[in-house]
Amino acid sequence: MRARENPFAPPKSAPSTKVRPRGSPVAAVVLGVLTDTGGSFLAGFLMVIATAIAFGLQGMSPEQVEETITNVDPMSGRAILTYGVGLVFSVLGGYVCARVARRSEFKLAGIVAAIGSASGWILGGGQLPLLLHLFLICLSVACVMFGAWVSVRSNERRA
Repeated sequence: MRARENPFAPPKSAPSTKVRPRGSPVAAVVLGVLTDTGGSFLAGFLMVIATAIAFGLQGMSPEQVEETITNVDPMSGRAILTYGVGLVFSVLGGYVCARVARRSEFKLAGIVAAIGSASGWILGGGQLPLLLHLFLICLSVACVMFGAWVSVRSNERRA
């Protein structure tokens, strides 16, 4: 009969000390931008669809729904919720970029932030007041860099 092993005994083999290889900087930036910009766009699209359905269920005509969705006050609760969701994706984009790259994390996250800011400026430049738009761009850059910082801290703990 075999003796049972003690479940409280230390392992017989040394724990793995494999270091995860560094990723491609290009892949890190592409995935970070896709997460930030693509995620923000997709979430915004889904929010517009949900809003249209909710307004339609309240009895609004299609023309009223279209008018309500296209003419949103930039300081309304719906707009602020949309900004917040976009900023969450900015944090996630910075995190993904740094997590994939595992080197030059802040430099690469800065590139993600610049691309995200440029795309935000191009896609939404005329729809918001200038100061609000600049404020949101600065906030987005800070969120991308925060996401990279969280990833760097996570990478240090795993090393």
